[in-house]
Amino acid sequence: MKQKIQTTNKGFVSTIIAISLAIILIALWLALRQSAINFERNVTEVQPISFAGYYFDGIFEEVRGIIGPAALSIEEDNATFRVLISDTMPKANFSNTLAIYKNYLETNFSSRIHANVSLNTSNITDGTYELMVDRFQYSFNYTNSSSNSIIFSAISGSAGITNYDVNISISKTRLSRTAFVNNPAGDINVTLTYTDSSGTVTETRTLMSNTLATSSITYTDNSTVGINVGSVASPGQLQITDNSASPAFTFVASFTLNNATRLFPYYNSLLNYTQGNVARVGFVQR
Repeated sequence: MKQKIQTTNKGFVSTIIAISLAIILIALWLALRQSAINFERNVTEVQPISFAGYYFDGIFEEVRGIIGPAALSIEEDNATFRVLISDTMPKANFSNTLAIYKNYLETNFSSRIHANVSLNTSNITDGTYELMVDRFQYSFNYTNSSSNSIIFSAISGSAGITNYDVNISISKTRLSRTAFVNNPAGDINVTLTYTDSSGTVTETRTLMSNTLATSSITYTDNSTVGINVGSVASPGQLQITDNSASPAFTFVASFTLNNATRLFPYYNSLLNYTQGNVARVGFVQR
């Protein structure tokens, strides 16, 4: 009789354990199923407008990876705002690569996030692309494969630049150079450093923002690179021109902060994002 009670108790305990495990498994399955439903709902439902900002930011970096510049850095302290830009010349024709990316963005990517995304690249595939930073514009002219140029200047009026630090690197033998002419009454401090197969040369000059000042280097194959600072029409402008020398360049432009300073670089290219009743149209912006 005692043995029979023990057997019954063991069976009862086993049944309770089995039922408990079944309940746990069912609860786990329901939780996973609800999680999957919630995930699908989050993907397919209209996202808040803040999500569009993340898409815009990612697209900016992907476009920059295609067209340049290779490096873009923006820094500020209590009184000074600095923009660093680095790239190489000549610029390879990126139109096909950008067209492929545009097609991906407007088809595969749009379908994946259940939104309509369109990218207008006409203003950056016309031979010059423009990148705006605060009140400044960086333009890269790539129309000629052997002669490229960049210009950094104010979008309008005076740039208000206080310092330029420019570095040029070229793997060629120098034939001659023309240095900047110092102007003690100038309002821009310029440090130009160029490194080539003949060594490294550094020029430190004070120049006038509204007067054109030129420096150039010529190489044994007659290729040249020119650096111009200042302009009557666009005071404080920096221009670097490549004539078959194929330089790598980096420059840092420094200027005084003001209340209107905005630290958001953007391309002259419009991006349109819509999803349900959520819409955003604006420049491709970081």
